[in-house]
Formats: sequence, structure tokens, C-alpha cells
Amino acid sequence: MSVQVMSWVLKNYRNGPPTKKLVLLVLADFADSNGVCWPSNATVAENADLTDVRHARRLIKELEDLGYIQRFEQFKDNRQKSNLTVVPMDRTAFDVLRMVESDYDFYLPHISGGEGLQALQNHH
Repeated sequence: MSVQVMSWVLKNYRNGPPTKKLVLLVLADFADSNGVCWPSNATVAENADLTDVRHARRLIKELEDLGYIQRFEQFKDNRQKSNLTVVPMDRTAFDVLRMVESDYDFYLPHISGGEGLQALQNHH
């Protein structure tokens, strides 16, 4: 759990449904100090006392669409694992991508034609 991430959520999430804020706080509770976590949708639903995993999945997608989180798909042996989720805490999307690739050894081949973050860096 990161107090810094939870504090950021409490200060920055405004005027939205309380259930969505609760899901964001659950993600923050799982997050490390960089705002990175990877709980499954079922785990998020259970911790937010939601009875339907689809409801949790929808709220997570809405949080992503609003920019409160960024998600990255993870696969191993052609099977999807829990998504890596980041609460960016005012960092730019590029900074989050750089952190995910460097600090978490998480290659993002689906970005910029399969060349990962290196291709994006060449464009900046």
C-alpha cells in the first residue's frame, strides 16, 4: 500500500460516483510507491464489495478513460495475466511508459508498431 498514492486519489478524484472512487482507492491500496499494481478484476471487485466482476471491469475502464489510471496488458505463454495498472499521479503518459519499461522490466511491444518505448523516444 502506498499512502502517497492513496493521498493523491483523495485529493484529485472529484465529483464522481463514490463507487468509482472506491475502486480507485482499492487500486491505490494495492499500488507500490510508483502507483503500480496488478490486481485481477475479481480481486478489485471483492475488495470494493462489488457483487459483479463485470461492474468492477466497467468502472476500471471508466477510470482509464478519465485518465485516473493507465493499464497495460500482460501475457505469458499466450495467456493473459492480470493487467499492470498505474495510477499516474500527475506524471505524463510518456513518463509512465518509461517507468514501466525501465523500472518494471515490462516491454511494451504493442506501442508504435511493435518497437516499444524506444520508438516513442525517437519521436520526442
